[in-house]
Amino acid sequence: KQWYQRRVRGVSRDASDLKRIQQLLVSSLQNLQTSTHELIISRYNESTSTLLRLSVLQAWAEVYVKAHEINAQDSAEEALDLLSTVEAHESYLSELWMSAIRDHALLSLPPSFATQLPPNGGTFYCADTIDSSRPHYRRMWPSILHAAAMWLNKHPFRQEMDKITDMTNEDRLFLTIGVVIEALCAPSSTHTTQTVCMCLEAFSQLLSSPWSQAKIAYNHTTCVEYVNVLHRTVLTRSNAQIHIHALKCLLLLQECRRTTGTSSDDRLEPGNSFLFANLEMAMCVLLRRFPEISPTDHPKTPISSYASTGEPITTMKELLKLSVDVVVGLVSLPTDNFYVEIPEAAFLLLTGLFSACAVNPTEEEKQGGSSDFVLHGTPSMGHKFFSVVPHISQGLCSVIKNMEIKDSNDRRWLTCVTTTLVTLLRTLDQQQDRAHLESYVSTLTVLICSAPPQASNVQIVYDKVSELFSKMLEGDLTSQLTSLRAFKTLLISCDSVIRIRYIQSVSLAFFELFFAYQKTSPVREEEIAVLTEMLSIQRILLSNCLPDTHIHMIRLIVPVLIALLGSTAHAQCLAEITYLTQTYPTEVRNMFVGQPLLKQQLESKIRSSAAKAQAQATPCIYIVTKTNDGIVSLKTLVPFIYLLVYNSTNNYFFFSRSEYNFLDLM
Repeated sequence: KQWYQRRVRGVSRDASDLKRIQQLLVSSLQNLQTSTHELIISRYNESTSTLLRLSVLQAWAEVYVKAHEINAQDSAEEALDLLSTVEAHESYLSELWMSAIRDHALLSLPPSFATQLPPNGGTFYCADTIDSSRPHYRRMWPSILHAAAMWLNKHPFRQEMDKITDMTNEDRLFLTIGVVIEALCAPSSTHTTQTVCMCLEAFSQLLSSPWSQAKIAYNHTTCVEYVNVLHRTVLTRSNAQIHIHALKCLLLLQECRRTTGTSSDDRLEPGNSFLFANLEMAMCVLLRRFPEISPTDHPKTPISSYASTGEPITTMKELLKLSVDVVVGLVSLPTDNFYVEIPEAAFLLLTGLFSACAVNPTEEEKQGGSSDFVLHGTPSMGHKFFSVVPHISQGLCSVIKNMEIKDSNDRRWLTCVTTTLVTLLRTLDQQQDRAHLESYVSTLTVLICSAPPQASNVQIVYDKVSELFSKMLEGDLTSQLTSLRAFKTLLISCDSVIRIRYIQSVSLAFFELFFAYQKTSPVREEEIAVLTEMLSIQRILLSNCLPDTHIHMIRLIVPVLIALLGSTAHAQCLAEITYLTQTYPTEVRNMFVGQPLLKQQLESKIRSSAAKAQAQATPCIYIVTKTNDGIVSLKTLVPFIYLLVYNSTNNYFFFSRSEYNFLDLM
């Protein structure tokens, strides 16, 4: 153990010193190969022998865990040094660790089970020293359990029988799980936070093995009990790290059921339902930090144990993301019957969390700046977690997609989706922080595109979304760009009926903004970005118009594009005019025939732009020739001038270079 502490803390880097300590630790394993009874000298030395052996096993367990942690952090050189130390002995150590765990399990039995204890003692203790050995096991079993579970995950039950313990695969699995569950069910004052975290980490290691997943998932009652134990741990412990480990274990339990395809007639009964137990635990974690999302009418006040304790923001964000994953995972679990209550509860929690994270910071919070810690239950603390909003958005979309896979047209389910959209729209109405507006509008847009048409094509959603987009188009450049991108997403991804409704309602505000650029040319990069998005949307609008109305759209668009030629947006507008002449040649020809001045204005703009480019072009390319008469001719290459030419044979317009490519200078 001394070698482990000095190696990890970096106290000693001397190679010879480390080698000596390493040899000392390796040689201590030889003592473990001797029978317990052969080492007994007197009654007073038996407890000391147990302490010595458990200390050696604990030191090796900590080295084993630390080596894998460093390896996971990509510290190749240091990880190789530690791993090479334990790999040569891990097979033998794993058997000793399992023996120590079994001894601890036997010594932890209540006095009423004393008759079941081995009459000759365990592997590392004697029958006469049971009472004096228990404290040693209580101090050292967590590290040994963690290492044993990690080894079982690394080598998934490949040995059918241990040489020392004579345990089968299932014996090892349920022995380690039993020790974990027994520790988690103990009163909160019995074990430290570190011990509970080790138990949960060991449980997650065991649940990560495909073999153990198959053994656990088939028993519905056992899975429910596991979730109830995790729920009790979260309920009685306030440490965020414990909650994070518990949620990871819960996700692995869900994966067990999902991977193995285990399905049961889950009737959502408290105490007997796997789905209900998952919802209980997820709500417990979320409500303790965001009591305002509670669906009940009870006062929305934080739990007293959380009102005065702070947690790092990074830890809280990880906790919230795991909670979202747990809620979303419930919808994809295999069940014999469809229960609309599950997606309803998922939408209720996720939309409540979305609204809590979308609150605006108070003036006092803005002036006070940001902090790395949050105080639970503090009003409007949710704005600190706006980075979690995209994860919530993804979770909402996942719920919708999972329901589509199950082919559910339940009216309650469709009403639930509509209610979710309305709730998010009301949250956006109260949003004043422009920095976060883009994330919220993107969330709403993706949900509308993902939702069934029966749920999103309702008047209240249509009116609020149209009002929101039109209002944002009248705002600053950031709001305009956000609205245009969201509007473009709706036009591309939505159902045709819904798409046409939004075109009819938002087009007026859209073209008002577009015509404004005819009077004031864009200069800043943000203005160019807005104009580029509008040109992209115009192509979509034209593709959705009836053929007879193309000419009317082109008459609206082309004059603005010609007016912007020669400005900062010259390249974008010229490319758009070229696209229109190639895609809609008949309509463009008819427009220029009816408006000859517009055609002249276009050619004039192009010539002026080319001449301006020639004047600014440096360096020039000169061609010098000398005749027989001694006259020197100087020619310079100038940019080509483009003219709009009509091809009467193929009936289309195109831009052609002029025939005068050189200018003679004497």
